[in-house]
Amino acid sequence: MGTDNPGNRVMFLLDENGEKRYKTIFVKYNSYLKIIDLDGGGEVYYGKLK
Repeated sequence: MGTDNPGNRVMFLLDENGEKRYKTIFVKYNSYLKIIDLDGGGEVYYGKLK
């Protein structure tokens, strides 16, 4: 579940009940990944992937 276009890929990670738990945003041109906890935890990770 998510979107994929030439610049970004957005995906949602689901828990065991099928509820959205995390949102991931991958920026393709610079390989940055952002992970957001949708249950009030805010940003979990933001960094460049090698």
